[in-house]
Amino acid sequence: MREVLSKIYKFGVYTSFFIIFIAILENIITGHKINTYNTINITSILKGVFCLNSSDTFYFAIMILMMTPLTAIIYACASFFADKNYKMFFVSFLLIAAIASAIIFNFR
Repeated sequence: MREVLSKIYKFGVYTSFFIIFIAILENIITGHKINTYNTINITSILKGVFCLNSSDTFYFAIMILMMTPLTAIIYACASFFADKNYKMFFVSFLLIAAIASAIIFNFR
């Protein structure tokens, strides 16, 4: 399980750094200024990525970086369930529920 979790973290970090590099290149080529948003939603970020907006590409990379630990927790939860380690499955499931509720109810 440790090897797979390590691969998940490596993939997330390398992908995020690659997209940040692309955002820097977009910023140099197009000269867009970095936008600051009061509220950020996924649809505006994805539209900006496809329109080659450097600030939205940067936000997309940060979003991938933030989703990497959640992906690892989901994998660990499934792995604990498959191994019939129900105590750790319950703990990791509670952690996923806490993160999901923070996202849904916008806790800060």
